[in-house]
Amino acid sequence: MAGSHTAATLLGTSTVSVDSAVNATAYMASVAAAISTVSTSLASVGSTMARLTFQEQNLTVAHANTEAAYNRIMNANMAREQVEASKFLILQQTATAMLAQANSTPQYILSLFR
Repeated sequence: MAGSHTAATLLGTSTVSVDSAVNATAYMASVAAAISTVSTSLASVGSTMARLTFQEQNLTVAHANTEAAYNRIMNANMAREQVEASKFLILQQTATAMLAQANSTPQYILSLFR
């Protein structure tokens, strides 16, 4: 069949002739080379899978952190935030009144000397 390749053809072990010790030794050497090629390829696939797994874990953690931050923002306690805003408004008004009172006292004393 044109275009079809078997593993034996791709690894260079398609012709098997073990009629002599020399041929058997050569065939064993080609099998060893084929095993080495497969081992190298498996190691490459394994390292790629490890990197992808690590990246997947990092993305999972980042996604969880993003979801948590989003939920903290979106689920803010509106009643508590309104109380805090009112408290700061009262503090600001009190500070303004105190400042006005402090500025009016010297003017009052100066008016006594007129």
